[in-house]
Amino acid sequence: MTKNVDVMIYLDYLRFMQSVIKEAAIDSKSSGERTITAISVKKATVDALARFKT
Repeated sequence: MTKNVDVMIYLDYLRFMQSVIKEAAIDSKSSGERTITAISVKKATVDALARFKT
């Protein structure tokens, strides 16, 4: 393991969360909602998990 593995994990987590929020915002906007809802976050999370799984 590298010396900065904790930093790498944190940065991957931030990238994942940014992706989830971005996709949830797009999904909410396309559904005609004004705010991000739990449903759009759950849907975006499933999609992001599939993309980030390696």
